[in-house]
Amino acid sequence: MKYQPNRHHGVEYQEAFDIAPASRQRYVGAHDYETLFYRKLDEFDVILAGVTTARECFAVQRLGAPFHTVLLSAHGEAEALDENGWQTIRPHDFVVLPKGGLRGFRLHGEVWRFGWFLLRDTPRWHALNTMGNVIYPDQHTESIFDALSLLCREVEAGGAHNPFATGALSLTMGILSQSLAAALDKPHMERRLLTLFDAVKQDYSREWRVDELAARLGVTPGYFHKLCITHMRMAPSQLLLNLRMEKALQLLMSGAGNVSEVAAQLGYREVASFSRRFRRHFGQNPSQVMQHEPG
Repeated sequence: MKYQPNRHHGVEYQEAFDIAPASRQRYVGAHDYETLFYRKLDEFDVILAGVTTARECFAVQRLGAPFHTVLLSAHGEAEALDENGWQTIRPHDFVVLPKGGLRGFRLHGEVWRFGWFLLRDTPRWHALNTMGNVIYPDQHTESIFDALSLLCREVEAGGAHNPFATGALSLTMGILSQSLAAALDKPHMERRLLTLFDAVKQDYSREWRVDELAARLGVTPGYFHKLCITHMRMAPSQLLLNLRMEKALQLLMSGAGNVSEVAAQLGYREVASFSRRFRRHFGQNPSQVMQHEPG
């Protein structure tokens, strides 16, 4: 792709596009030089907002853009770019590409449906400057996509004075603000997950289930899985297994019991099942670990 110079509010930057004709976009801008414009976007410091169905080829890259880009992945996969390279965007991911630097996104697969916003760097959105690229699973992405689609349709149908467009805009920005708050508070979610798994450590004998942990966090099991992958770099079932096996190793090496006793402490009803898990995890039988115990 070849970069072309552009300018926004007196600030120069460069951008490049490679978009196949098969892709479809619908968007609305804050100013009347856009084909479809709605001045009320300006009240929320939104430059442009829209929905896209990308097919065959869809790529956007910018250097030094003076605005923030937010993407909401509804269906399909894509990739986001910064100075460290490309990162995968999955369905239901919320993506923040802050102003400046090298930023971009592209289709990775056959079809990618997503919503998007270009946001001014104003006090309302200034917190985005504290972040690098953020890709965050969010259960509201489809809702924002649908609200954005509705906004574009209402502006097309009734113009700038359509009262339904006002409602669609309020709905869209309300959900967007919630999702941005969650993305900005990413460390808070990590703390919540750590606290949740600390509860597991307090009762290893209990048969913890993923759906139960998800309910404790107040999310669906599918969303809980995404949160664990994002923040803990591991699926929740694997995290539970790792915690149990690490505790088993600690107990066996400290002489806290024989294999049967340790298996029982960790909630295993059958010693053979515990031994198989342990061997698969550490490459040794539990009894071998005990044999190497000092004294």
